[in-house]
Parts: sequence; C-alpha cells; structure tokens
Amino acid sequence: MRAIIVLVAAACALGGESPNLEPRVQPDSSPPSIVLRNAGASAAIAYNLVVSVPASGKRKAASEWKSWDALFDGDDGVRIEPGADRRVETRFPSRLNPAVRAAVLYENGTTAGDPDDVRRLLDVRQASLSDMANVRMLIRSSADAGALRLELEKLRKRDRKPPTPVVRPGASRQERQRARDAVRLHYAASRLPAVVLRWLDQTVDKAELMSRLDRLEGEISRSEK
Repeated sequence: MRAIIVLVAAACALGGESPNLEPRVQPDSSPPSIVLRNAGASAAIAYNLVVSVPASGKRKAASEWKSWDALFDGDDGVRIEPGADRRVETRFPSRLNPAVRAAVLYENGTTAGDPDDVRRLLDVRQASLSDMANVRMLIRSSADAGALRLELEKLRKRDRKPPTPVVRPGASRQERQRARDAVRLHYAASRLPAVVLRWLDQTVDKAELMSRLDRLEGEISRSEK
C-alpha cells in the first residue's frame, strides 16, 4: 500500500487558453443528468466532472467524481465536437441544486478547468502508462484467458483504492479527515486493467493484446509531450 504525506495542495498552472465545457443540470430529468456543451474550437477528448450538493437539514453534503477519456473509453460517447452537446448521468436530482465543476482536455492539447481537476485528468493517463509493465507481465505469464481476467480484476481493485495518507502524530480527527479528503481529491487510478478486460471480450490472442497495448502506450506517450 502506498502512503502519501499530505503537506500542502500545490496547484499546477496548466493550459487555460481554451474555454471550459459548459455543464447544465437538466431540470427534473430521469435519470438525473447534466448536459455538457463544448464551446471551444477543438474537440473535447477527455474530461471530468465534480458534482456536489450542500448539506441541508439532516442530509449531509455529498459529491461524486466522474471521468471520461477517449483513449480508454473510445471516441463514441466521449468525444464532443465543437458546438456539440453530450448528456451524462449523475446520482443527484436537480431538486438538490447540485453544483458542477468541469475540467477538459481538447484534441489540440489545450486544457481548461480547475488546475487540480486538470492535473487529475492527466494523472489518470500517467498512472495507466505506469501500469503497462505490470499488465504486459500478466499477459505473458497467464495460463489462459480466465487466469488473466482474475489477475486483471485484482489489479483493478488494488488500483481503485486510494492510498492511506500519513499525518503527523497526534493529529486531530478534523486534520485526519482533511488528509483523507485531499488524497481522494488528487488520487488518479490506472484505467489500464479495465481497458484490457474489455479487450478480452473481443480477443484472447496474446499477440493482439500486446499489439493493442503498444498502440495505446504510444498514444498516451504522445499526449504527455
């Protein structure tokens, strides 16, 4: 289990020349949904949303983080062309007055949104790139598709859990909670195990899986430059 010492939240100044996506909560929709409009001049190819509702009466404040990336999820249903909309679901109905914050990566390489949200969007790609060696080893060493699925599921569950923060001895409950919240806000889990699990529904040929990994690695590496 990795550990993180939470010192300060450092903001990164990432490209902010393009306009952000414009989220609109849809009134009384079923299921609850948000429409994202791309007001930029380039296609949106990766984006995330932070949707939150305030505390009210006995109801506690709550939030959810949702993310999409054409590299991992495919262009269909992710890519938003300039001037186009995309509808996404949320667990918070409009009557709760949810607040929505967006961050986006455009096809031309520019980004928009809160720097921490943009950084997390890009960190998911980096985490997936870092998982390449592990996933290649699992493919090579697996006896069959069933064994590979089992190991990929284990890796996905491990990656999905944020690391435990390390705080100073004697920290108050409030300080410990702030540390946990900071880790959850900035933690970026690898998408690679889930991607390869989806590929296994299409092919169990190891050479083909390795070829797809090579192509994906190249696309992620190019996007990091």
